[in-house]
Amino acid sequence: MAQIRFKGFRTGTNIGLVSATVGAETGSAVIPAFQKPAAVVGVPRISDAFDDGTLTPNDGGITVTTRIWRIVDGAVQGNGATLSGAGLGGQWIEYSPDNGTTWSPPVMVYAKSHMGMSMPASHLADDAAIVALVPHAEATHIAVASGDWSDPATWLNGAVPKNGATVLIPRQISVTYDVNERFRLDRVRVDGTLTWALDQSTAMLVETLIGTRGSSILMGTAGNRARKTHV
Repeated sequence: MAQIRFKGFRTGTNIGLVSATVGAETGSAVIPAFQKPAAVVGVPRISDAFDDGTLTPNDGGITVTTRIWRIVDGAVQGNGATLSGAGLGGQWIEYSPDNGTTWSPPVMVYAKSHMGMSMPASHLADDAAIVALVPHAEATHIAVASGDWSDPATWLNGAVPKNGATVLIPRQISVTYDVNERFRLDRVRVDGTLTWALDQSTAMLVETLIGTRGSSILMGTAGNRARKTHV
C-alpha cells in the first residue's frame, strides 16, 4: 500500500483529481475540499480589546438572562451588552450571559500605557495583529482543564483537537503536548501554558501558533531538553 501526503494546501482546498504512479502501479483519486470544524457552541466568548476600546460578547448560543462582566477573581464590572475597557488595562475579564451559570474563557484587556508612559505604537500594533489571528470566538476546541493534549478530559465536550482545529488554551490552564500524529491543526492560541512532553517524540503540524501576553510556550529547559520534536 502506498501513502501520499500533501504539503502546502490550506484547510478547505479542493485539490481535485490526483494521479500517482508507484512502480508498475498507477492510480488516481478525487480529493475534495475538507472543512474546518465549526466553532464551539454552548460557551460564551469575548472579543479582544485595548483599554480605550470595548469588549463585546459572543453568547455561544446560550439564552441571555442576566449578563455579568467581572474581573477574574474580582469585582463585577457591569451587566450591559458590552463593557468599556477604560480603567481595566492589564486585567483579565470574564463574561456570563446567564447570571453566572456559564462563564467565558477570560481575556486580558490590553493596556496602551504603563506607569504613566505610552506603549510604543509598533508594540500595540503587534499585539492587535497577533490576537486578531486567533480570536476566542473562532475556537473549535477549548481546553477546560490542565492535562495532556491527548486526554479527552482536557477538552470541552471531550473533543481532542485534530485536523483543521482552531485551539484555545485559556489563562491558568496548562496543556502538555504528547502527540506524535500527522493531523494538521489550523491555529493554536495560548493564553495559559503549552508545554511539550519530555519523555517521548512529538509532532505538531500547525498553520499558526501564538502566545498572548503572560502566556508560556515551553519546549523543555536547558537542563531537561525535549526529545525529537517537530513543529
